[in-house]
Amino acid sequence: MRILHHAILVLFLVTSSSILAQIAFKPAFYLDNSGTKVECLIKDVDWKSNPVAFEYKNSENDLVQIAKIENVQEFQIGEFTKYVRKSVNIDRWDKYMAPSLQKSPVFKNETLFLKVLMEGSASLYEYADVSFLTFFYSVNGKELQQLVQKQYIAYDGKKDVTYKNDLYKKQLAADLKMEEFNTTNLSYFKKDFSKVFQKYNESKGETVVIASKDSFKFNLTPRLGLNRNQIEIQLTAPIDTDFDHDFGVKNNLRIGIELEGILPFNRSKWALVAEPVYTSYKGTTNGSDYIGNINYQVLELHVVARHYMFLNPQSRLFINAGVLYSFDLKDITYKPERRYDATSFTIKPRYVLGAGYKHKKISAELRYSGSQNLVSPNNWDAQYKSYSLIFGYELF
Repeated sequence: MRILHHAILVLFLVTSSSILAQIAFKPAFYLDNSGTKVECLIKDVDWKSNPVAFEYKNSENDLVQIAKIENVQEFQIGEFTKYVRKSVNIDRWDKYMAPSLQKSPVFKNETLFLKVLMEGSASLYEYADVSFLTFFYSVNGKELQQLVQKQYIAYDGKKDVTYKNDLYKKQLAADLKMEEFNTTNLSYFKKDFSKVFQKYNESKGETVVIASKDSFKFNLTPRLGLNRNQIEIQLTAPIDTDFDHDFGVKNNLRIGIELEGILPFNRSKWALVAEPVYTSYKGTTNGSDYIGNINYQVLELHVVARHYMFLNPQSRLFINAGVLYSFDLKDITYKPERRYDATSFTIKPRYVLGAGYKHKKISAELRYSGSQNLVSPNNWDAQYKSYSLIFGYELF
């Protein structure tokens, strides 16, 4: 058991070091202020917030350099990731902020790297900064405009009321003149804007390339493994060492099926995972004048966040952290057959940690499920903990 615990800790240290050591420099180019195209390798971190600089190398073995926004007109990594430097008027009201006191946008001129979502007769751009997200557009080469949406407070004669300024609907209705184009139900989301701009550009006979390759996707993986479980029980009040029982380490089969949702950012390195698992533990201890029996059968639900570290296109390391919920499949009791009645178990959530390796569709993981006091009432203490070695095969 100690060996397995130490193995998990070592693997966590190794994979954590891998996160820090990972460098994904990919073929790319940038345009400097003179318009000169510089072929290079740019570190692709799939920015959640638009960058103000980026790291690059002129060749694989060169030193890493930093290019700042004031020296770069645009840069592109591969086919899909492209940023352009633009001087724009931007209202930084955020949907997570309190409503504004002004209905109209309060613009400030800023020079930003905007992410290109679509280019054509109508071009669409995205700007993100932590929780703040907004969009810009240009039609037929005209000056970029922000698609404006904000909440504001106004006095209705009796009290202050919160309203919504959906100016973006009027902007698009005026600039994207298409038959049967109705902005009434147009939501302020990238996918909604992308559909509208794609439709407009295709109406002009243009072939549209949408600058997005990450998408939310699901993986289904049956998983089979071995659990090493242990339960130790003590009677704390009244103190009676006759009831200090270690039922020992038990090995049992672990059967589960994992549903993994790959999140659509950071190059698919993050995932949310839910896995129902059947597990059990049965044990007996003998004393001078008693027999203690325990029967533990539950359906566990593991809910974890997962981070992948790609070694190559087919292999990757991963680490997990999350919560485990248990649901008893039958009454779970501890029965010391002497002067105390059977004691019912109370199952509470506990944390889980794991680390593993995946090659193509095959995966292996070491997982530790944190200890928990199972027994109620309070005069009992029962610590249950579990270590697992798990193998999986991804179906899709």
